[in-house]
Amino acid sequence: MKKLLLLLISNFAFANNKINFSENETILLFVILGSLILILLFYIGILKTKLKTKKVKMFSGEENIDSDTNIFEKSAFYFDMQEVFLYFFKTLNYEASVRNNVFLVKQDMFKYDENKNKTQIPRYFYGDYTNIINTIWCAADLINQNVENDTIILDLKILDVVQERVMFSVDIGLCGALDGKSFELVKEFINPKKLSIIEQIHKLKTYIKKIDSAKFVFIDSTQKSNYIINIKFPLVTSDFESELEETIAKEKTNALIIHQNTDISKTLASNLESFGVSCVQNQSSIGLLERLEDAANCSFRIVLLDVNMITSFNEFELLRLVKDQDIYKFKLIIILNNHKITPLLEKIIQDVDFLPLPYTVDNIRAVINTLNAEQERYLS
Repeated sequence: MKKLLLLLISNFAFANNKINFSENETILLFVILGSLILILLFYIGILKTKLKTKKVKMFSGEENIDSDTNIFEKSAFYFDMQEVFLYFFKTLNYEASVRNNVFLVKQDMFKYDENKNKTQIPRYFYGDYTNIINTIWCAADLINQNVENDTIILDLKILDVVQERVMFSVDIGLCGALDGKSFELVKEFINPKKLSIIEQIHKLKTYIKKIDSAKFVFIDSTQKSNYIINIKFPLVTSDFESELEETIAKEKTNALIIHQNTDISKTLASNLESFGVSCVQNQSSIGLLERLEDAANCSFRIVLLDVNMITSFNEFELLRLVKDQDIYKFKLIIILNNHKITPLLEKIIQDVDFLPLPYTVDNIRAVINTLNAEQERYLS
């Protein structure tokens, strides 16, 4: 094609005679060019149709919404919130590690309908997720930049499911006992004096304005809560059908969670228990090998171990723990929080599974599938 175009240009530019439209080669060339132009115009038309989006007006502020009115219009795009979180969480904890903080994300694994039946939480929504993620990140980083050596929690909830519309709520604050730190941060954010805080709050407000009917508030400290910021986004659920298989513990099985941070272990236990798993929590790995090797009394099919606990084992003990997986039918899952892979961990990296922090619903589903596989292996 390039040769044909060059031939046409050279003939037109340098030939003394005009182009002879009676020649077969010239006619063929123009037929090909005309066809390509038509195909290109047709393709551009299709792209315009696909890329055409409309402003999403999801809530009018009225409690009673008439489904026959055109109060909102759906965008041409939908997204999977859990897939978005999968990549967003990695960035979240990487930034937190700079100040030695940890982000813990809490979200419901299921929701319940009017008849108290357990159903999957909505995960497919219409619209552009970019401003939503930027807003959450900006609010979370506002806290991250003003604390050190803390666990920052993001509590995600889907509220008010009405006619395919939901309110997505995010509470952000500090884990642990009430010690006045959250109260001081709220006061500092409401009446900011530091230029860095003023700039961050301005950026947060800018992102909020880009989302129709979204809002944020600093939480009143009189509520005796560690939560500092609340953000609400109206979203329209997509009718895209999820092909996720039902995931549940097939037998009455136990999981052992060993983590120094009790907030992390409690949240993880709560998520696993919603899938029918019984959890035992411990803050120390002392005696772990002896307990797992007591086949008569050990019923754990998965062991979730904080990556920081790896250093409590010498190389021989760690390799023994890995070998015990096949003998006593359990799977070792390392809880990772943006830690570098140490030489000791690198020795077992092919023989264990990993659970990142923060984790998504799909990460927990993968843990349940691993647990079921180990239970079947145990029973066989």
